[in-house]
Amino acid sequence: MEKKERRRHPRVAIDDPISYLCVDSDGQQFAQNMGIARDVSQSGIYIETFSVVETEYIVLAFADLENNITEIKGKVVYSQENGSGTYKTGISFKGEHLENIKFIEKLIKYYHYKKEKSRLIVSGPNQGHTTL
Repeated sequence: MEKKERRRHPRVAIDDPISYLCVDSDGQQFAQNMGIARDVSQSGIYIETFSVVETEYIVLAFADLENNITEIKGKVVYSQENGSGTYKTGISFKGEHLENIKFIEKLIKYYHYKKEKSRLIVSGPNQGHTTL
C-alpha cells in the first residue's frame, strides 16, 4: 500500500549543517546549538539534532554563499528521539511567504554548491579523470 503524502508542499532533501537559537515568546535567546538540515519545503524544515529541542520558538541560521548570515524564525512542531541517539525536529516557518522562499533558495543553493565543491577529481599521467 502506497503511503499518501499529507504535506502541502513537496520536500527537497538536503544535508546541511544549520545553527539554531532557542527563543522564548518575547524573542529572548536562551540556548544555541547545531543540527543537520535533512529536508526543506516552502512551509517548514526537518533537522536532525543531537539533543531534544525544548522550546516552542526557534531561529534557524547559516552562512550563505556570500558569507552572510541568513536566518528565519520558526515554531517547533515536534522533537523526538529517532532511535539512533539523535532527534528528529520538525519546524514550521513563521516568516512571510517571500521570506520563507528566499531562505529556502539560499539553503538549497548552498547545499548544491557545497556538494559540487566536495567532489575530488583525480587524474594521472596515463589516466582519464576520475570522480571520487
